[in-house]
Amino acid sequence: DQARSNPRTDFGHWNEYVAAAFTEARTEVLQILLSQAAISLENARYYNELKTLNAELRVRADELAVSKARLEVEIAERERGQTERQQLEAQLRQSQKMEAIGQLAGGVAHDFNNLLTTILGSTDVLASQRREELGRAGVGEIRVIREAAQRGAALTRQLLAFSRRQVLQPEIIDLNALVTRSGKILERLLGAEYQLRSQLGTPIGRVRVDPSQLEQVLLNLVINARDALSPGGTVTISTRDQVVNSHINAVPQAVKPGEWVVLGVADDGCGMESRTLAHIFEPFFTTKAVGEGTGLGLSTVLGIIQQSDGVITVDSKPSVGTTFEVWLPRFAGSPDLPKHDSTSETEDPGTIGSEGHATILVVEDEAPVRRTVEQILKMHGYNVLTAENGEACLELSAGYTGFINLVLTDFVMPKLGGLELALRLRKLRPATKILFMSGFTDGELAGDKVAELGGIELIEKPFRAAALLERIRTILGRT
Repeated sequence: DQARSNPRTDFGHWNEYVAAAFTEARTEVLQILLSQAAISLENARYYNELKTLNAELRVRADELAVSKARLEVEIAERERGQTERQQLEAQLRQSQKMEAIGQLAGGVAHDFNNLLTTILGSTDVLASQRREELGRAGVGEIRVIREAAQRGAALTRQLLAFSRRQVLQPEIIDLNALVTRSGKILERLLGAEYQLRSQLGTPIGRVRVDPSQLEQVLLNLVINARDALSPGGTVTISTRDQVVNSHINAVPQAVKPGEWVVLGVADDGCGMESRTLAHIFEPFFTTKAVGEGTGLGLSTVLGIIQQSDGVITVDSKPSVGTTFEVWLPRFAGSPDLPKHDSTSETEDPGTIGSEGHATILVVEDEAPVRRTVEQILKMHGYNVLTAENGEACLELSAGYTGFINLVLTDFVMPKLGGLELALRLRKLRPATKILFMSGFTDGELAGDKVAELGGIELIEKPFRAAALLERIRTILGRT
């Protein structure tokens, strides 16, 4: 550049000038600069490649993060599905076990009720006919036998309750009225050491249940709560209406969409661990010491609630307390059930006699029960006919020329059951009244046959002679 800007430069000798200008030192500097330039260009190329590679890595990293999240979700869903499947399998096994135990308990209770009916009836007959011969000591022994039989009857009622095969006599009731009515009994049950509180919702819907059985449920739950309390603890009984739909997630899974009335029993006691919670409704499971509990309290509660088309839930935490909630379907129909008029123009209702003049046909497949009932009725002046099963009853009824005021029949019998027998008798003898006797109905009280009969009269086994006679007098005296 200097040569070009100098006017005295001789460009004819340019090469010599350049050779003279580039000395060895200058050449070395130039080479260094050229090397640095080459390095810079190479670094720039590497930088651009790395920048591109980094962008690609970020994209791949994002893709991997998405894939990882999807994989985690899939693994979680599979684990959840496996857990749910295991839970369902465990519930199925538990349900099958409970059903097997229930069938066994129901069958045992049915047979045991027949035995107890015979024992109670026979002691009543013996005490009535042989009182003078027995003397005071003999009458006392009969009383002991009778009390033992009644304790056995209470046990069979518990067995039938948890197996969902007991005889229920449902009514349309107000839960608030039931809780209020039971308040004094529950306070005495808890004693002065504990407090009882009520939080009753108003207004509240009605439910269709057996009131005596629901009182038993409330009693059992309060006893269970009391046993978990320390002195000064509190039991709270609550009621409320609850509408459940598919959008509400705060209710237990077992509660289906619909209108419910909820009865709650909560305590601030010791609570339960999950291991205990998993078994509390199993029959004969108890955390009490040997001899202090049968383990049938909560299983009885479960059976009664399920037989009433309800659901029971429990929430418990150690050192916090336990809350049981009984969910019962809200009744939306008419509270009055239709009554069937059994009289007919073909037979005169005036022929229905009072005690000592009526004819009663006893239908019972258990011979000891049949003989005991026959003896009780004959002692009080009734004309008694007997049949060992439903078919024999129909045959006898068709051939008997006199008026049969009442058919006293077992509910569960082989071949021809009590309900089918009643339907056939209604056509054969429309004016004859029917009284069922059973401690085990196998869930038939809510069927179409009962509706066709317009309701039924039933006395629960085992029964005392006085209860049977009073029920018969009431039915025969009804026009």
